[in-house]
Amino acid sequence: MKCTWKGCDNQADIKLYNKLGFEWANLCNMHNQELEKAIQDKDVRRIMRSWVLANGGASELAKKI
Repeated sequence: MKCTWKGCDNQADIKLYNKLGFEWANLCNMHNQELEKAIQDKDVRRIMRSWVLANGGASELAKKI
């Protein structure tokens, strides 16, 4: 499966699930590390950016919500 990060064509290795157990993203190692680093650094702007991009971009996220 392809990484769900907007514009990424890498192989997805890591599935992310919400608290209810629903899969919300499928990321390659590089993008998972980027998201984890933003969370670790408590950088809210980078966390929000990563969440949007991990969902495939703003348009794709809006369709899910």
